Amino acid sequence: TTYKKQRTCTPSTCAERNVNKKGYLRLHVICREWPDNVELVRMMIKSNPEGVSMPVVNPPESETKQEMSCSDIGSYPLHLALRNKAPLATIKLLVEYAPAVL
Repeated sequence: TTYKKQRTCTPSTCAERNVNKKGYLRLHVICREWPDNVELVRMMIKSNPEGVSMPVVNPPESETKQEMSCSDIGSYPLHLALRNKAPLATIKLLVEYAPAVL
């Protein structure tokens, strides 16, 4: 399944994709908040390999839209990691699993 063009989700597709109410997968959050924890990134990729190729989506009607950084919508885990100064090991890992995101 590909989600590359999808920037919004409905409540059912968000649940299906395991997206939180802000439009993030766990991997997005890790790449944004703890990009230097390579083992945690690796563990999240192994638990959901498709997540590396999924962008942050605009959540359905939610009060949290105002809290989100507009620049995060459409960003892949690689983009979030780069934006948050991830070490080279994290970047290589994300590129290995999703080279098409480049």
